[in-house]
Amino acid sequence: MPKTATPEKFGFLPPPELLARLAAWKPGTTDISEQANRDRAAWAEAPLRYFAHLTGLDYEADQPATALRDLLGDLMHLCDVLEIDFDGELDVARGHYNAEISEESEAS
Repeated sequence: MPKTATPEKFGFLPPPELLARLAAWKPGTTDISEQANRDRAAWAEAPLRYFAHLTGLDYEADQPATALRDLLGDLMHLCDVLEIDFDGELDVARGHYNAEISEESEAS
């Protein structure tokens, strides 16, 4: 049975400095840099760790890739239920990622 604890009980919240940057972020701003992409990775890691906990995986011992594969599979099921084109959204996300990486390279 999946656990129903909140992330803060298990230390899965981002570090305070990331929370401060999140609080200061304004939609429409373009702070594309290496630091911004590290922030994006941290934002993604927190829910990935939480998902691993909820599903009984040991994030460290089972490897993050295992949690990622399981989460992606579950997201595909969710997309089926919500009638969202998972592959289409993944293509859009890949485009965003490539643009962010490209802008990071141009900034350095």
